[in-house]
Amino acid sequence: EYILPMPGPDVNLLTWNPAWKLVADDQEEEAEEFNVNLELAKRGNAEAQLYIGYCYGNGDVVEENEEEAAKWFELAATQGLAEAQRMVGFCYMLGSGVQEDPAIAAAWFKKSAEQGDADAQYLLAVCYAWGDGCGRLRNKGKKIRNISWGSSAIAEKNI
Repeated sequence: EYILPMPGPDVNLLTWNPAWKLVADDQEEEAEEFNVNLELAKRGNAEAQLYIGYCYGNGDVVEENEEEAAKWFELAATQGLAEAQRMVGFCYMLGSGVQEDPAIAAAWFKKSAEQGDADAQYLLAVCYAWGDGCGRLRNKGKKIRNISWGSSAIAEKNI
């Protein structure tokens, strides 16, 4: 039995994926890396779109812009990239660059979770636990039992 914590409003887009960072060592290389990925992203490359979303979400190389981050994440997500689907869900969960909408967040988390993304499975379990966007009532003060997505994510992360 456990209660799933809800990420707070002070969580930025990259807090959920702290391992992500630019590969380049200096600003000139970072700018070149960004420009190359921007061109690929404009041509529809989902991985590059995700990269550009992270750059805008964290303010790497370009000025932080939540709307641009959400746009690029969604472009990659619509192509089926699980990490991007999770990030779009995260944007909708926090209202980061888009209008906050727990139902849309839960739908994106579900798409990503179904592909095995453990972070999305956890976030979907949080939605279920708190009733956000999932059509379930909040379980006030009681421990949550048998949340399959949460159990899977927690087991994978050894929480």
